[in-house]
Amino acid sequence: MMIVLMNFLIAEVSQTYDKVKSDGKMLLYQKKAELNLLAFKIFKMFGKRSFFKVIVFTYPKDGDNNGDDDGDGFSAKITNNMN
Repeated sequence: MMIVLMNFLIAEVSQTYDKVKSDGKMLLYQKKAELNLLAFKIFKMFGKRSFFKVIVFTYPKDGDNNGDDDGDGFSAKITNNMN
């Protein structure tokens, strides 16, 4: 019985890890967009901005983007939705 429970635990942890890894980039962009919106609201509250000029998504300074765009075509999806 213990072996069955351990096997179930390993399967669940593996499945959760795979899900988090695959959804990680989307969640990263989602959180960056939420921060942009929060910054906009704060600037608007102080009368500094009344509209967005740009939305910028960046990579960490350590250059962890490996030279590729984003792998999932995220930039292309945003460009298509903006047009």
